[in-house]
Amino acid sequence: MISKKAVGTKINSAVAISARILTSIIFFFCFAITRDLIEMINLTPVNSMG
Repeated sequence: MISKKAVGTKINSAVAISARILTSIIFFFCFAITRDLIEMINLTPVNSMG
């Protein structure tokens, strides 16, 4: 019973760590895309005006 609980705790911590890494990767990815979109939107009027 105790060993099973210990294994469950290890699995939970591993899942939490991987989820945290995945979340940071997704956040960074979304941030990069958003920054590119903002730059594109900011540059579009200048390009259309010539």
